[in-house]
Amino acid sequence: MIDLDDTTSCPLATRCASWRGCSDLRVCTLMTPIGVLCRTLCADCVNDKRAPRLSIRKVTELVIRHCEHLGIDLDEMADAARQVRDR
Repeated sequence: MIDLDDTTSCPLATRCASWRGCSDLRVCTLMTPIGVLCRTLCADCVNDKRAPRLSIRKVTELVIRHCEHLGIDLDEMADAARQVRDR
């Protein structure tokens, strides 16, 4: 089974994608209606569940990029997400 929350191959940015802070950063996954994406967030944003505001176009781009990090395609991501939802 594919772990859509695996961030092993996802890059860590130098700033938080939501707040623009620079300390205590980590790569996190976010579930969207389009699929799962990865973003660098600071601890404050993670704790406050504050996600970055993104356009549909940007979300689509980031979901495809996360697929690349996982070594899967969009269909495989959709199947894995469906399995998680159906549990």
